[in-house]
Amino acid sequence: MARRKDIRIKKRRPARSAVPVDNAPESAEGIAGEESVRQPQKRRKKRTALRVAVRLLIVVAVLGTGFLLWRNWDTLAPEAVLDWVDEQLGGKKGDGYPVAITGSGVLQMEQVDGRLAVLTDTALLLYNDNGGELVRRSHGYTDPLLKTSGAYLLVMEQEGTRLRLETRRSTVLEMEAENKIITGAVGSDGSFALVTKSTQGYLSEVCVYNKKGEKLYRRRFADQMVVAAAFSPDGKHLAVAGLTAQDGAIKSTLNTFQLSSTDPEASYEGVGVMLMDVKYFADGSLCAVGDTALWVVKPGGEMDVRLTYEDSQILGYAVDETYVGVVYRPHGSNTGGELTAVSSTGQELFSTSFQGNYRDIAGSGDTLYLLTSNQVCRAEKTGMAGTAEVPQDGLQAAVLGDKAVVLGLSSLTTYQP
Repeated sequence: MARRKDIRIKKRRPARSAVPVDNAPESAEGIAGEESVRQPQKRRKKRTALRVAVRLLIVVAVLGTGFLLWRNWDTLAPEAVLDWVDEQLGGKKGDGYPVAITGSGVLQMEQVDGRLAVLTDTALLLYNDNGGELVRRSHGYTDPLLKTSGAYLLVMEQEGTRLRLETRRSTVLEMEAENKIITGAVGSDGSFALVTKSTQGYLSEVCVYNKKGEKLYRRRFADQMVVAAAFSPDGKHLAVAGLTAQDGAIKSTLNTFQLSSTDPEASYEGVGVMLMDVKYFADGSLCAVGDTALWVVKPGGEMDVRLTYEDSQILGYAVDETYVGVVYRPHGSNTGGELTAVSSTGQELFSTSFQGNYRDIAGSGDTLYLLTSNQVCRAEKTGMAGTAEVPQDGLQAAVLGDKAVVLGLSSLTTYQP
């Protein structure tokens, strides 16, 4: 009989790969595997989105910057760049000097940012160094007065209330003062000071405004008639010269103020002298010109030098960056005179006599130009440095670069003594 073999059936567990995915329980290894695939995809999507956002921000920033530059081009671009653009597009204006001046009476001439500003009884004009007319703006003021600094020109109506703040590119501001204007000053940043008559028992007052016309400072004077004002080079200080009477004599007072305080930081007085103007030198020293004396001071009283010319009649003066020139002649004399130059430290640099009838004096940088009836003289710190013959119809002088501009009866002509 055959032997029966034991037959054993072994059941094998199905392999893991044979288990349907949908029915397989989630294990840690499976989740980790899937996450390892998904994470790079998410990171790639985030990086792509970030790059797109950054590019959009850059485009928006460039467009915004371009729009702002376009809207504020006249303010942001230096005058030299704007001039260069104008010259490239339309050529440099002018056929050179002399330039004809007809139909208007010239009241003042000043160098403004390398150009010649001419104030007439009807308009403000601006010329380049080639005699090209860059600006002609009518003002309509009865008695106009011009003050300049940097690229800014302040045109005021004396004994009126109207004023305009100008640059070569545009009229920055037009406004009316609260009281009648006596004089004013302008800073290199466009801030300006108005010296006006006052009310409520005060004789005069000084108000400082920014170039938007917003009032920054106000000071009233009960016993002084302020006749001149000037900003310090840094724009943080204001100097004012005022007149009053004392025992039958005229008394002058020079006050300096920080624009953050109404109390004077320094005060200087003199009896028997009538201050006419006040200006700062480039180093912050202060020059006050009177009818019989010249004061050179530093705010705070560190220095107070006074030079007198009591026996003479003052004819004119000009203040440049480092020194001042005063022209005077002895009483009783009808021709000739003396030019004395004083540094910003109060030191007398030179004193020299001249012939002919005095007409005008102008200064800029370290150079003075003295105009007489027959010549224009160039003076430097060491004294007279050159002369040039001019027609006898010369009326006024101004500085334009390294040349003198002389106003005749009907033209502007340049000279280089």
